[in-house]
Amino acid sequence: MWHEAAASEWKEGYPIGNGKLAGMVLGGVTSDRVALNHEWLWRGNWRQRTVGQHHQHLPRIRELFFAGKVYEAGQLATEKLSGLGGTSGIQNRVDPYQPAGDLIIETDHAAHSSYRRELDLDRAVASVSYIAGSNCYRRTYFAHSTLPVIVVHLLADEPFEATIRLDRIKDAECRLTGYAAGKTFGFEGRFHEGVRFAVEARVITDGTVTPAQGAVVALRLHAREATVLLSIAVDHDDNEPLAQCREQLDAAVGQFDDLLQQHVIAHQGMYRRVQLELGNDSPQTATDTRIATLREGAADPAVLALYANFGRYLIISSSRPGGLVMNLQGKWNEELKPPWECDLHQDINIQMHHWAADAFGLGECLEPLWDHIERFVPSGREAARALYNCRGVFYPIQTDPWGRATPESWGWDVWTGAAAWLAQHLWRHYEFTLDRAFLNQRVYPFLMEVASFYEDYLVRHPTRGWLVTVPSQSPENMFVGGTDPVSLCVASTSDIALIRDLLTHCIEAA
Repeated sequence: MWHEAAASEWKEGYPIGNGKLAGMVLGGVTSDRVALNHEWLWRGNWRQRTVGQHHQHLPRIRELFFAGKVYEAGQLATEKLSGLGGTSGIQNRVDPYQPAGDLIIETDHAAHSSYRRELDLDRAVASVSYIAGSNCYRRTYFAHSTLPVIVVHLLADEPFEATIRLDRIKDAECRLTGYAAGKTFGFEGRFHEGVRFAVEARVITDGTVTPAQGAVVALRLHAREATVLLSIAVDHDDNEPLAQCREQLDAAVGQFDDLLQQHVIAHQGMYRRVQLELGNDSPQTATDTRIATLREGAADPAVLALYANFGRYLIISSSRPGGLVMNLQGKWNEELKPPWECDLHQDINIQMHHWAADAFGLGECLEPLWDHIERFVPSGREAARALYNCRGVFYPIQTDPWGRATPESWGWDVWTGAAAWLAQHLWRHYEFTLDRAFLNQRVYPFLMEVASFYEDYLVRHPTRGWLVTVPSQSPENMFVGGTDPVSLCVASTSDIALIRDLLTHCIEAA
């Protein structure tokens, strides 16, 4: 993928990531920014939230639905069984995913030519090249596949000068303490509720590095070549973030070419398991031009292959064993208050993030999903009992990494299908692998948790005799005469499809 101009906004940048760390490369010339993220950097205001007892309202809600009073029933269900957030105008208790900061490279190369910004999916390397004066410049960026560092390499034909600094968006609820010493600079951050993190960068060069004038967290570089190693750490497991940053940087010491080779070999070990080709590729044409031409109706099936390959790249960059499940934006976010908290949405978003993983031969990238599902079981059991007086588990539509299965969204969260939909992934992974140990240890136990819930939740329709879910919804759907923002009902088709799928898999697994 390549473009002839720098990104004009964050979402047009090139993403790099290794599951734990993520960066969005914007590729500016006079001011280049890499927006930084760490998968565990979430606000921690609601880590211990709980759900109250509300199942006592369920009989009346069902009575109203069966009497045909759909709007009244939906209103009562929304009031008693959902959370306060979302379209109600009240802030929910889902903690937002936070930006770690920005790595910024500043030059005086305003006059330049031959600009090219590129993302090599096969090597997982982003780059920017241009000519300023008589000097040819190239910057290379990657999140190392096996080391917890981001690597930025600066190279020119002749020595150049640049300021390299770290910064973070202005945030009244986060205290930063910055420093620069020798060839190292960084900052420590602490949110009001106590969550701490650190970002540290180290410059490796044969040139000169001096303190930058007028900035605390910055260095001035004069060199022909330099490598910037950057690490981020968060105290979610009671570690000291700054000490962990330095340990990670120490472990990554080495020549740039060696670090790059190690990274590319590890990435290609995953990326090259699948090869997809559609039509004749035309890499000599900029990607945005090809997309615009495609939208106008021209045939370019190779763009669709490129898009699928980009999807494979994003899965590899976002999800690795031992890490967190992908959030709404993968692992990339520059905002303090991102859309929907950049949370974990379980009514389709988590699911569709992972649909292609097994088909692309990336089964290990599903490990964070299995961990996420299992992390929520204890709280899911409490929620199932408190909300619906059922065995098994209830999982909400939206959540964060803290493992708290609490409904937080007004109306939307009166829905019991999230756990059943997640269970599909476990079963399908078994179908891809035929791994009997995985079936026994991870698939079947969760399928039975969800099946136990529906054995208790399903009730017989008073006139039809069917077993139905009530209250029910087709996620994010509305109909005339129903409640707002979603319409609640008896036995939505999506519920019945998910339950049939779940129980069929339980029987087959047994």
